[in-house]
Amino acid sequence: MAGKKKDAVVDSGKQLLEALDLIEKEKGISRELMFQTIEDALKEEYKAEYEKKQGDSRRQAAGSGAKKATNVEVDIDHETGKIHIYSERTVVSDEDHRTSPEKWMNIGITKARQLDPSAQIGSMMRLEMRADEFKRTAAKKAKSTIIQKIREKEKEAIVNEFAPMVGHIVTGKVERVTDHGDILINLRSDTITPGRRAGQDESEEYRTPTMLREKDQIRGEVYHPGEHIRVYIQKVEDGGKAGVTIEVSRTAKELVKELFEEEVSEIHDGIVQIRSIAREAGSRTKIAVSSSDPNVDPIGACVGPGGTRVRTIVNELGGEQIDVVAWDENPAIFIGNALSPASVSQIFGEIGDDDETQDETEGRRRTNNSANKAIVIVPDDQLSLAIGKTGQNVRLAAQLTNYHIDIKSESEFYEANPDAAEDFEGEEEYDGEPEEDRIYLDDGDMPEEGSTAENAPEDIPDEDGRED
Repeated sequence: MAGKKKDAVVDSGKQLLEALDLIEKEKGISRELMFQTIEDALKEEYKAEYEKKQGDSRRQAAGSGAKKATNVEVDIDHETGKIHIYSERTVVSDEDHRTSPEKWMNIGITKARQLDPSAQIGSMMRLEMRADEFKRTAAKKAKSTIIQKIREKEKEAIVNEFAPMVGHIVTGKVERVTDHGDILINLRSDTITPGRRAGQDESEEYRTPTMLREKDQIRGEVYHPGEHIRVYIQKVEDGGKAGVTIEVSRTAKELVKELFEEEVSEIHDGIVQIRSIAREAGSRTKIAVSSSDPNVDPIGACVGPGGTRVRTIVNELGGEQIDVVAWDENPAIFIGNALSPASVSQIFGEIGDDDETQDETEGRRRTNNSANKAIVIVPDDQLSLAIGKTGQNVRLAAQLTNYHIDIKSESEFYEANPDAAEDFEGEEEYDGEPEEDRIYLDDGDMPEEGSTAENAPEDIPDEDGRED
């Protein structure tokens, strides 16, 4: 029986170590941190149990409660997993110990010298307590506390790892697709486990679960269990008992920005700047760029030799069309670039006040994102192309430039405004607006060739895009 009891103790320590190894692997919490957590929890529960025991005897003798047992220590052997509980006590005379109301804080000289012949009154002794004295109820409570503490450490580890990743891209592995169309994925935990170890299971890296909601998925993409996908982290939030929430997206326009920063060294180095992005995920994105170096073509840098750079991003986004256009400080030129691939004849507009009420109305031929307004005149055969299928081209251009854009064909505009040509030549006012609040684009300001680049064929003219 003695042999079995010893084996049971050894097995118990071994089981503890195996459990800690598993938690470290799956949750990314270090063994040292878990040892400390367990020791602290056991110490608190043992102290509470010991105080209760001593308090009962004191109340019987003096009718008072017990003081805090501050002299208890718990130590776990990190090699065997065996738990040791110690009590620090002061050596006192036998009489003082007999009359002391806090016997758990001291030890009589006679008993002390039985344990250590060199003991002296006033010295300190470290006594190991019998673990089987730790009542079952206290042990159960300690287990509950340990589980709670480990969960807290797990949440803390997740927040510490992924909070700095808000605004960046991480890799995830698809686990399953729910009945509601959401995707359960496990995020890669490179911060906790930097690099692969020899023989390491890939699942050790992809261990932080989150949900890619259906609304944050790129339309038309199909996800399969085991597939690796890249997602943009929008928010990391500790929800208390509900756990940590990590919001991820494949539809955010910032995902495109991050992909360009990864792929284009000139952007990473700050030579090329991303000025604005407009995106309809799964269909089309427009991105406006500029360069701080006159010798660096921002569009060429983003597109790459033979389109290699932008093609890599297009493939990552499931074939989404990307138009890279040149940003310009002249709003009219920028608007002309943004409406690519359509050709523009003339542009004029008004710069609104920042506090002007915004009109969010969207139409097939115009859209309104701000108080800034622009009328764009295009050749008759370019009208459908400028508007785009279902109004997408003008809609994205409006988002990109932050201008309300109203597109008209040449024949339509000049028929309705026969004197407009004179106004374009610099009249002090047009439609009641002072000249300094107007923008112009005439033949001499037309975008230069190469000011826009598209990675996919031009929009198919939408015969229904023109309003009657």
